[in-house]
Amino acid sequence: MKPLPPRTSRGFTLLELLTAILIIGVLVSLAAPALNNAIRKARSAACQSNLRQLGLATQLFTQESNGYMPDIGWWAQEILPYAGAERPYRDIFWCPAATRQECPVVAGRTLSVYRNNQLIPIGYGINGNYPSNNGQYAYGNLGTRSPERRMNNIPNPSKVVLYLDQAGGYANLFYNTQDRFSTRHAPSSDPNKMGLNAVFVDGHVESLSMTYDTAARSPWRSMFDAVW
Repeated sequence: MKPLPPRTSRGFTLLELLTAILIIGVLVSLAAPALNNAIRKARSAACQSNLRQLGLATQLFTQESNGYMPDIGWWAQEILPYAGAERPYRDIFWCPAATRQECPVVAGRTLSVYRNNQLIPIGYGINGNYPSNNGQYAYGNLGTRSPERRMNNIPNPSKVVLYLDQAGGYANLFYNTQDRFSTRHAPSSDPNKMGLNAVFVDGHVESLSMTYDTAARSPWRSMFDAVW
């Protein structure tokens, strides 16, 4: 009986290889939007968790300060001891979706809170209508000139924002950002649809969506009326 010749494995042809690459590319392109959406949702959830924790810390602060809100210029420093030590402070005060683009006038300096020998940048803003705010005339911020208010005296707490996503800054000169609200904004060529998270005075958190044309405002100038 004549033995059969040994079988040899056949490699892929060029056409088969190109077809496989094409199929993989199509699958990746189909999966990418879903993956990006999942990442955005995860970041938004982390951001909402930060805001919820800041809201709780503020409530604890007011309980020990005769009901008064923290000062607008030092709110982060004042609520920091109540923010909990189980998570890094940097994570609590910074939205995971935030970018760092700074005003060139004060490049490298950001609105920060000093803790454990380090400056922690802040990616959230407080509603300036209720804390005490004397303003800083040198930087174009006249402030509200309003006295401090007790948190339990704020009407409709479920409809009043306490903190929200906001571009930070130093000495009221704020980040050059196109996609996040700030009390000061860089110029923008088109109206921006802005999605942001906010915690309200009663402690609940919501995702908000609004449109604001930052091009209509003077670059790096105050726009408190747009935020509140």
